[in-house]
Amino acid sequence: MTRSFRILLATGIFSLLTALSVRAQDATVKAVLFYNPGCPACKEVINEILPPIMRKYGNSLLIFTIDVTNVEGGKLYTAALDSFSIPEEQRGVPFLTLNGAYLIGSDPIKNGLPQLIDENLAKGGSDWPAIPGLQDALQKAGFTRAPATPWDKFLADQPANTLAVIVLAFLFLSLIFSILITFRATPKFIASIPAWVFPALLGIGLVVASYLTYTELTRSEVFCGGISHCQTVQESQYSKILGLISVGEFGVLGYCFLGLALLVERATRGGTRTIVSIVKFGFAVFGVSFSIYLTFLEPFVIGATCLWCLTSALIMGLVLPLTTQPVQQAIQPNPPTAPGG
Repeated sequence: MTRSFRILLATGIFSLLTALSVRAQDATVKAVLFYNPGCPACKEVINEILPPIMRKYGNSLLIFTIDVTNVEGGKLYTAALDSFSIPEEQRGVPFLTLNGAYLIGSDPIKNGLPQLIDENLAKGGSDWPAIPGLQDALQKAGFTRAPATPWDKFLADQPANTLAVIVLAFLFLSLIFSILITFRATPKFIASIPAWVFPALLGIGLVVASYLTYTELTRSEVFCGGISHCQTVQESQYSKILGLISVGEFGVLGYCFLGLALLVERATRGGTRTIVSIVKFGFAVFGVSFSIYLTFLEPFVIGATCLWCLTSALIMGLVLPLTTQPVQQAIQPNPPTAPGG
């Protein structure tokens, strides 16, 4: 393996982590979108209508999305409708409100939102809509600047956030270590780990992700043992990917994918097995990188930490080194022997 290829690989990993960094941006025009995850029109607004509008206005537009099927979200939705005295027969989602105006339905949002944004920009911008309880929801979701700095947010729950930083450091070490040993001799302590450890870790991770998914789908309170703020993390804007799939559901899919890759790897030989091993390693690298992103958000952006999330991140950090040996054997058909345990 050439030195230039190693540098290229390291650069790629660095670029991946950089792309996952969080930007805190100010917005001139602030709007709230109420949606139902099962509503086709809502999916059209979130996936097709809003992205080009948000690209056009950039930092000048900030939209806070609220799931009306959530208990708190439903209360905010009702409060917003009542503030406009909208008749029952005209109520529905997607419902977007901006500085005393509102739009209901995908077509009105598509056709009317740009004009509303331009009008409010011309007036010097707008604040969040005056909906009872909205400010509390914004603060929980990390949309407000209180606490003002990442350090303030870290101090808001120092014991749990300190644990998150320790896990974050472990994830970085796991990622760097796992990439390096694919080009070197496998350490004896890695080679001596029993084969059952990998599926056992996947099983534990699947249980953790399934529990988070269950609490999300049933709107149940997350049990956190009183030493962290799992519910705050669960209700934050970062608990869903693209506003559609929860982090718990994404974790379930990830652990299932790794388990399937393990089964296929053990059932195949030759080139097919090599490809599956590389894919499994690549997905584990992605899993740890994504865990780094999520774990960074908790103490420094959300200002709260979820022990269940940290457990899942820790498991991914343990899983990744166990995927390296087959990849190393593919890269180095005759790898050197490790000098020590």
